[in-house]
Amino acid sequence: MAEPAVEETAKTGVLPFATSLDDPRLEADLLPRAMSKRALIACGAGCSVLSLARRYPDVAYTGFEPSARTLAHVRAKIAAAEARDTKLLNLENESPTGLNQCGLYEDVFAHFRERLHATVAPREEVLRFFRRERDLQELDALLRTWLRNPGWKAACEGAFGDPLRAVLGSETERNLTTTWPEYVRGALERALRRDAAPENPFLSLALLGMYGEDREPYYVRNGGPFELDLVEGALGDVPEIERFDLVSLGTSLDLESDAAVQAVVKLLGKLRPGAVVFVRQIGSSRSIRPFFDERFWFDDRMSRRFAERDRSVLTDRFEVAVKR
Repeated sequence: MAEPAVEETAKTGVLPFATSLDDPRLEADLLPRAMSKRALIACGAGCSVLSLARRYPDVAYTGFEPSARTLAHVRAKIAAAEARDTKLLNLENESPTGLNQCGLYEDVFAHFRERLHATVAPREEVLRFFRRERDLQELDALLRTWLRNPGWKAACEGAFGDPLRAVLGSETERNLTTTWPEYVRGALERALRRDAAPENPFLSLALLGMYGEDREPYYVRNGGPFELDLVEGALGDVPEIERFDLVSLGTSLDLESDAAVQAVVKLLGKLRPGAVVFVRQIGSSRSIRPFFDERFWFDDRMSRRFAERDRSVLTDRFEVAVKR
């Protein structure tokens, strides 16, 4: 269930994603819902599973990831966090060689920032927004000025076309009903208008290329030893899947064929009754619910809550499936 860039970049040694696109606070909310003692997390670049493992150490975590290159990147993050090398993890450091800035996805946003800072808002002005160096009314006015500037739309159109398709897949592959530039622009605008936008680490990484102090992910802020297992492979390569109470698949099902989704759900059918499967989607018009209906029921209340709580910017649908 790799993202489209993973297979090709595994051959070249280029990293598709340096950061995870998922907000781990949502999995944290599901741990008590699932009464979880063992959680299986689609690892990706590792930010979510590392934050969960540091913050809720009483749960046993397993991360799975098909790409050996990406897993090596996750292990580099673990080493940096254990050494408390926050600069290498891009805390108050926008270096493109930092472990949260060295992927193709992050490079797309680096080009967006170049356009943004040149035509809409100088970097110092963006810094003032994230550091709340003006009162709320002034910050709101500043934001409205940015979004009304024709350069804002032009920056999105210039940055989020083919380069983003190369990493996230085409609009057709993702079942988007709009274009990537339009989708990302709308997602960024909604996130920026939220009350806690200056504290959002995903926004900070997108618009500044770094985490701000006290805005960084939990594993960056609280380095130390990590207790978790990492499996190189897809979901089917994880041994004894029935032992997990919570399975988080990220957005990986967006890019799978119907037959592949059916195969995943068949595997998940081994879970105990009451176990929770969490699926995110990015702009997809395809519902995954029909694939799950025979074996699972959906917690609509949690899904609505997550839509309000999520900070990850691009994700717009959250499905919480409970094993019958």
